[in-house]
Amino acid sequence: MSVKDVTVKILALTFFISVSSCSIENKIASESGKYIDGAAVLLLFPDDIFVDISKDFQLPDSLDEDECYYASIDSSFFLKNIDAEDFKDKFEKEIISLYRDYGFRVYLKDSLSSFLKLDTTAFVVEFTQFQIEEFWKPYYYEEEMPDGYTYHQEFTLNALGFDVWITVSKLNDTTGTNSLIYSEESIADDIDGMFVMNNITGEVNFVYNYSPLKSGDADDLTEKAAIKISLDIIDFIANSYIEDKMLRLRGIYPERFWRYNPGREKLTPVYEKSGYIILE
Repeated sequence: MSVKDVTVKILALTFFISVSSCSIENKIASESGKYIDGAAVLLLFPDDIFVDISKDFQLPDSLDEDECYYASIDSSFFLKNIDAEDFKDKFEKEIISLYRDYGFRVYLKDSLSSFLKLDTTAFVVEFTQFQIEEFWKPYYYEEEMPDGYTYHQEFTLNALGFDVWITVSKLNDTTGTNSLIYSEESIADDIDGMFVMNNITGEVNFVYNYSPLKSGDADDLTEKAAIKISLDIIDFIANSYIEDKMLRLRGIYPERFWRYNPGREKLTPVYEKSGYIILE
């Protein structure tokens, strides 16, 4: 057998294995969508919410750590006008409403005994920590112009973020596996700009429209965060199911990340990264 024949056979075998793996992954992804669709979920929330500011302010050296913290909050753009407990309550209500809209059977702390008696697919989603944070967000833009030079522009934008740490586990899981994941969402000042060259002088300037955040935009963050984080949790459950089964059946990891489409019993493959971080 010639080297060419061997090469052709190896390529054909590689192609077959690849197609076979994709076919199995698609099948398992379909199973995963049906597996979690309409499942029960117990939502547990923390008692408190942390408030943090990472902006630097010129404060008197005589202030101690606690005094510096409260002085920074008083100097903030957003946090001084936000009722953190109200923000927390709104987020929790949004999450509960969304999971019900997605078709999940939602249980809360006061229905724990009923949840523990379930013998169907059910998950415990415990939000272990909430944090709302004000920070500076860097903005960078570059563009190559007709003169052959690349120009760049930098700004520092006001931003407000909501960080969440979540423990996810399956009810009656004999392995006792609990996974800790991190998810977040943020909003910031908006800049839409581009470099413009003066055809006569050759001068290049950055022209932009600037839309600053308003203190009342915190409600927008609540809604955006609830949507993004609720779907991150479902995506984590779905992709964990796919990965576990692929490893058990074929000893390989999935080639793609799958996103859940609420209410459709269907997952969609994407090549972008997940919106969450697995911590442990």
